[in-house]
Amino acid sequence: YETRRWTESPDEYVRRALLRALFEERPLAETRIRSAPTLEIEVIAFEEVMTPRHAGRVQLRFVLHDHRTVLASGQIAADAPVTGEGFDAVVLAIATANRDATTQLADRVMRELCPDATTH
Repeated sequence: YETRRWTESPDEYVRRALLRALFEERPLAETRIRSAPTLEIEVIAFEEVMTPRHAGRVQLRFVLHDHRTVLASGQIAADAPVTGEGFDAVVLAIATANRDATTQLADRVMRELCPDATTH
């Protein structure tokens, strides 16, 4: 079921959306400096749900830390309604939920790293 319908893993879809949200849509720069803040994420859900309503769901667990301290941690979840019939409608709902979840997470990272900046 999973490999038949998706060309990449959920982790890869989330990673690409998060890179876009953080580094293309916000004024952050990717770096390899060890002391720079690091964002670790775990994809908890990337799925179709049937109840309480038919939707695509993406749920992420995250930890934002520097080399000494956890700056923020938590979970982000987003649901997007399935508005049509068939698998294409489910894919669109999951993609929308992915965009919403990664946008929420990018906004949270911005608030932690740049508290004086306005979010996206």
